[in-house]
Amino acid sequence: MGCSATGMFNSYLVSSLEGSNSTLFESENYQLLEEALPSFIILLENAVANDPSDDVLLAKAAEINTFYALTFLEEKDARWASLHYKQAKKYAWEVMKLRYDLQESDIVGQKDDKIQKILKKFKKKSVPDLFWLGMSWGLLINLNKDDVTHVAEFPYVRMIMERVLDLKPDYQNGLPYLFFGAYYGGSSPALGGNPEKGKEYFEKVIALTKGEFLTAKVMYATTYARAIQDRKLYQQLLNDVIDAPEPTQKSFRMGNALAKKQAQDALLKMDEYFVPESSESKEESFLDYYDEEIFE
Repeated sequence: MGCSATGMFNSYLVSSLEGSNSTLFESENYQLLEEALPSFIILLENAVANDPSDDVLLAKAAEINTFYALTFLEEKDARWASLHYKQAKKYAWEVMKLRYDLQESDIVGQKDDKIQKILKKFKKKSVPDLFWLGMSWGLLINLNKDDVTHVAEFPYVRMIMERVLDLKPDYQNGLPYLFFGAYYGGSSPALGGNPEKGKEYFEKVIALTKGEFLTAKVMYATTYARAIQDRKLYQQLLNDVIDAPEPTQKSFRMGNALAKKQAQDALLKMDEYFVPESSESKEESFLDYYDEEIFE
């Protein structure tokens, strides 16, 4: 791009996004971020359209679309969120093509040993690219569980995220741990679900962040505690979130404010998720749960 006007604008846009990220996350006003992100996304979309070979813009677009959909859209409009995940996945694959000469067809439809060999080539510096590819792809599948084609692709996502876990499990305050906590804690046994294994990953996130990353506790409750039908643990985790003091790490403030709201909402739905012991067995409730979502 050189010193073209487009290149200068794109560089400014990315630096503005990165700078605003740190500032906004230090505020408890998550509503402001929710309202601001669509404008940033539109700017990114236009910038990418004007310069589709800018891998930095593409990477940021993949991350922002995924974050926005997961944080603000899924509970309101799953179809809308799915559109953002689809776009994020598209951008993430473009990054893979430009930075690593890797196409989607090099992964999808290939045997596990070939995929593992490809993924072994990725090093720590590539973790963000792998993570946002796996995250956007996995969340897209989660919202399209009725589509057999989508669900059949989940093993590829798992292998990508396992490589991220191997390389840098503490990326973004343990998001790889959180991913697998939700995956194992909230997936059906047919898709590899294992509640106790999910619990281990949630505990790792909590230990890593000294309990200050409250989203981990919300997900711990809404996946693991629901899966094993432990009403007491569900209440305890969510009340811990609601009663948590202000975090010492300022970057947790916005996420924690949102997590507190999510915890309050989840407590209000508790009777929908837990069947009284007298009316149905824990085993029946456990199986009914797996008719719902891969991870929430």
